[in-house]
Amino acid sequence: AAASPAAASPAAASPRPGVYYFKKQRRASFGEAHPQEGPRELVLRMELAYASLSPLQRRPFEEAASAAAAAPTASAFTSGETDSDCHAAAAAAAASAAAAPAAAAAA
Repeated sequence: AAASPAAASPAAASPRPGVYYFKKQRRASFGEAHPQEGPRELVLRMELAYASLSPLQRRPFEEAASAAAAAPTASAFTSGETDSDCHAAAAAAAASAAAAPAAAAAA
């Protein structure tokens, strides 16, 4: 059975929880603090850190989640873009930037 078009639409995606916004904000600092760990380990570490936050400390992230759910057009991912898409775009941009000096030298 084929997936329904509504299921594939970004608007049909479930709202992102507060932990998503915590990870989005803290991803770089966790990566710098633990450079030896891979992506899965970093995600687990961030999720455990979020779980240990008090309700007061979680509030800004939960509010960001509520705001994004109330106004989905304000979300960075309403286009259906995923983290994998972002990583692929960053890798392509880095490859393009690395190739630019070689192309200029050849000209």
